[in-house]
Amino acid sequence: WLAYKVLANTTDGVLDASGKLNPWSTILVRVVEAASLQFSGATGTTPLYDDTITGTNGATARVNGTPILSAGSTLDAWGSSTAGILTVDTLGATPFVTGILTVKRGTDTIGTVNYTGNSRPRDNYIRVYYGTTAAIPVNTPGDSYPLGNIRKGNVRITNMDTSLQKWPADNVWGPVVTPVNPSVWAAANDYFTLVQWDGLNLDTGDAQLGTDRELNAIYRTNFLITDPAQTAFTSPEIGLDTWGTDSTSVYFDDFGIQTAAPGQTQGFLPAIQQ
Repeated sequence: WLAYKVLANTTDGVLDASGKLNPWSTILVRVVEAASLQFSGATGTTPLYDDTITGTNGATARVNGTPILSAGSTLDAWGSSTAGILTVDTLGATPFVTGILTVKRGTDTIGTVNYTGNSRPRDNYIRVYYGTTAAIPVNTPGDSYPLGNIRKGNVRITNMDTSLQKWPADNVWGPVVTPVNPSVWAAANDYFTLVQWDGLNLDTGDAQLGTDRELNAIYRTNFLITDPAQTAFTSPEIGLDTWGTDSTSVYFDDFGIQTAAPGQTQGFLPAIQQ
């Protein structure tokens, strides 16, 4: 096992009053394999998914999620006292050097971060989410807080021509704009609750990360990472299992997989291979 979360009987909406699983509850696991760059101090606007960073020596990388902050920092107070790590998945041939990294959104420069010189080459960053077909509370418009149990209902697919549409936003925080940016966690796309872990197995992982809107919600491990030198893919990793007293009467529906396209994961193997 990697980590566990104890669900409340009714507060989370996933279990009924007797402690059994509510029909059509949803679990979603997001695994982001990434390199990371530690920073201390920043200016301008918080980097978001798909922004790019460039070092003074020309090194470049693509950001693949909201910065993971150190204890005591908040994304609302982004600035000189902010510290944490940037996860990136597009690695250039030139390594980063200690100093200022410029952050761009498209062609616009939106700020900087101060790279400390400490980095990690490759880890899995695991987040887990849950939801239900019913809104909590009833008819809620959702909210912008990923860790809370206020959320919209995520209906089952009833038309065979329909694909899964509702996925957690890539960024837990971002600028409030109209229309709502679907990559930023906001009330309009709040269909899941982000799990805060109650316990971790540090035999397979090295850290429980996250503050602010991701408090204790990120499990980092370098277990089962890809090898860029592989010539053949021999490690199928996706499975769905059930345990417990009633596991023989549990069945699943609307099973789906969302991946980044191979062209978006330079330096890492694509998640789905033939």
